[in-house]
Amino acid sequence: MEKTNYILHLDGDAFFASVEIAKNSSLKGKSVVVGRDKSIATAFSYEAKALGVQRGMPIFMVKKMCPQAIIVGSDFRSYELYSESMFSIIEKYVGSIQRYSIDECFADLGMRTFEEVANLLKRMQDDVTSQLGIGVSFGAGPTKVLAKLASKHKKPLGVTVINAENMSSVINEVPIGKVWGIGRSGTAFLHAQGINTVGNFISKPEWWIKENFSLPMREIWRELRGEKVFSVGGYNRVPDECVEPLKSISDTRSFRPFTSSVEPLLRELSKHLEAVCERARSHNLESRRVHFFIKDRFMRIHSAEVFLPAYTNVPHDIMPQIRKAFSQVHDSDMLYRASGVTLSEMRSVVVVQQDFFGNADRTGALRNVFKAVDKLTSKYGDGAVSLGSSFKKFPNQQANIFRRLPLPFHGVIAS
Repeated sequence: MEKTNYILHLDGDAFFASVEIAKNSSLKGKSVVVGRDKSIATAFSYEAKALGVQRGMPIFMVKKMCPQAIIVGSDFRSYELYSESMFSIIEKYVGSIQRYSIDECFADLGMRTFEEVANLLKRMQDDVTSQLGIGVSFGAGPTKVLAKLASKHKKPLGVTVINAENMSSVINEVPIGKVWGIGRSGTAFLHAQGINTVGNFISKPEWWIKENFSLPMREIWRELRGEKVFSVGGYNRVPDECVEPLKSISDTRSFRPFTSSVEPLLRELSKHLEAVCERARSHNLESRRVHFFIKDRFMRIHSAEVFLPAYTNVPHDIMPQIRKAFSQVHDSDMLYRASGVTLSEMRSVVVVQQDFFGNADRTGALRNVFKAVDKLTSKYGDGAVSLGSSFKKFPNQQANIFRRLPLPFHGVIAS
């Protein structure tokens, strides 16, 4: 059997609703809608979707359309716990993963046959379903864009592997707007050119693609044709917003040595915050709801939720709030081994206008600063410029930190 380098993509099936059903088995098979706390439908089961419930629909309309719906509030602590457990299961099979959101991840599977990959995905799916009671779909393909398309091909509980033999039958009829990274403006332009499906798009000659699109769209075209452009690890800056904007952005990792000290833990959280804010800015998104956690040496997660006074993607606006809430999760007698931060309740960035005298508010000024930071990061690599609060992790790691700094540049921003 011929081997190919496959990339995996995992996507939770109606993740928030699925977690609510896993917590309460009496909800299985019923129309479950998450959003009682915000008065709009933020997530829902496939049974509710079949009855016409849509994301963002006011709860009063949900009740009118679907009187049998069971409306529940959001429980982000549980979503984080299930997310951590789900990713831990996947890591047992594939080692390191790239977490894309609270219920999505990528992994490089290396060189394998089609049958090996299909069997692996099914085993992982069975493990997640049996251990956690939630549904997930898996996709795999020679590129990240194809893997993400594959995971959505047979939802829920789908397993789809794309290779050279079946690629055309799986992706050719997919609407072009469903492709990861092709935003509304890109979709509108392609429709105007008579390109409505992935098959229409990838059949275009390279000269036409180069003539009509900038580099990011050309890279998506190459990935859809099976040519690997995006690697697994870190994140990729995709053009425009996705057709389905990110619901959340997460960053988490374990560390050594284990510690109970407050400042090293806050430095870890600061580094996570830098990563998720940078990701949010790359997608032109901002958040006003933040969850953070620290995991103790017994693998128990201690988390807290922070509600911000305004939407932001600037870490300076968020880190002081995390510091204030940190005592809610920290026990000085406990050793901790991992941490993470999640941004949720996302929206597209709203530009703050200057006042009559031409003055911008503090957040607006900081956004300009971080635009420059993002340019430096793009040129010199992740970590080229760091927050002062996340520059040094653990005292005995200080010497190693400087060896890892990207050369020839490194800067620190006060925080």
